[in-house]
Amino acid sequence: LILGFSLCPPLFSVYLVLTYNDNELLYLIEEKSEEALEILQEKYLILIKTKIKEMKIPYDKRSDYLEEGLITLNKAVKTFDSKKSSSFYSYFTLLLNRKFI
Repeated sequence: LILGFSLCPPLFSVYLVLTYNDNELLYLIEEKSEEALEILQEKYLILIKTKIKEMKIPYDKRSDYLEEGLITLNKAVKTFDSKKSSSFYSYFTLLLNRKFI
């Protein structure tokens, strides 16, 4: 996934996003699965775009915020600890809010 553009066909992509939960994807990413990382990025891309729209970011700056959101997602993947956080979604949302504010 590069700046929000997936290389997977749309229907295939939607199927994969709905098939795996976050814990399964995080496990597969730990096992060095590039496909799992792409699926997780596709899954959370909607959240990042929604947050950008809610903040009413000007159109000419949205790509910068999208890139920062994806960087924050990759950081969340590397630093998430299921023993400390209740869910990956909550953890990522917290990091994203802190980054965008």
